[in-house]
Amino acid sequence: MNILFCFDSKYQQHFGVSLTSLLINNPNKINIYIFTDKIDRYFRKKIDIIKEKYENVKIIIYEINEELLQDLPLSDHASLANYYRLLMAKILPENIDKILYLDSDTVITNSIKTLYDLNINQIYLAAQGSQTAIGQSRRLQLKNQSYFNTGVMLINLKLWRENNIGERAIEFAKQNPTMVKCWDQDALNKIIDGKFDPIDRIWNYTIDLSVAPKNYIVNKNNFREDPVIIHFVGTVKPWYSWCFDSTKEIYWYYLKQSLWSSAIPQYPKTRKQFLSALKNIWLLTKNKLIWSK
Repeated sequence: MNILFCFDSKYQQHFGVSLTSLLINNPNKINIYIFTDKIDRYFRKKIDIIKEKYENVKIIIYEINEELLQDLPLSDHASLANYYRLLMAKILPENIDKILYLDSDTVITNSIKTLYDLNINQIYLAAQGSQTAIGQSRRLQLKNQSYFNTGVMLINLKLWRENNIGERAIEFAKQNPTMVKCWDQDALNKIIDGKFDPIDRIWNYTIDLSVAPKNYIVNKNNFREDPVIIHFVGTVKPWYSWCFDSTKEIYWYYLKQSLWSSAIPQYPKTRKQFLSALKNIWLLTKNKLIWSK
C-alpha cells in the first residue's frame, strides 16, 4: 500500500498519532510518503525509530518548497500545508499509480486494505462525499451536485497526472480566492466536478468537536456505524485542553503508544482559541445544568 501524509511542523505530533494507529492496525507492507515543510533532527530520529520497529514499513520524506504555493487563499484555520497534496504528481515517483491520502487529524482503528483495494481504474479518486451538496455546488458553480471531503482520498495518480489535476486546482484557487472557502478541497471539487466514486462513511467518519459535546462512546463498536478511519474536523481538536467530548480519548489512546507520548493538552494561544475555549466551557456547563434538572 502507498500512503501519503501532508502536514507542516506544527502537526508533527498529530501525524505521529495517525501513523501509529495506522501501523498498529495494519501489519501489511506499507510505503509511507510524507510532505512537510521542515525536517528537524528530532523528527528524523523518531522516523528512524519507527522504521526500525516496523520492518514492513518504508518511509520517504519530502521537504516542500512553499514558493511553489505562493498567492493561494488561506485563513486563520489553514496553512499552506493544506495545499501540499496538490503537488503529489510532481513529487512522487512516476511508477506510483495509486495512493491513499490521509489527513493528519485522523485515527485508524482497523485494517484499511478493503479501502485500498477498491477498483478506481476509470475514475480520478474515491472519497466520502454527498450527492446532494447543493450549497457547495452553487457556490463553486459545479455542473452537478456532488462534493467530497479531501481528508481521505484513494487516488488514481495515473489519471491525476494525465489530466494535470493538481496544477489546475492550484491555478483555480489562485484565480478565484473569493470563491474558495475550503482551500484545496474546494479547488479539487471544482476541477474534478463529481468524477469520483463515493466511499462508505466508515472510511472517513467525520466528527466535529467544535459543537456541543455529544459524548460519543469511545469504544468504536458502539458508534452508530463501525468507523475504520475517524477524522476530527472543525476548529476544536482532540488535543485541545478545552475539548470535553469523550471521543478525544481515542486520539490520546494512540498518542500514548506513539513516540509523542509525553505530549500534554494544548492550551489557548490566540484570541480565537480563548473564545472557543470559553464557548466550550459554557456549553458543557449548560448541558450539565440541563441534565441535572
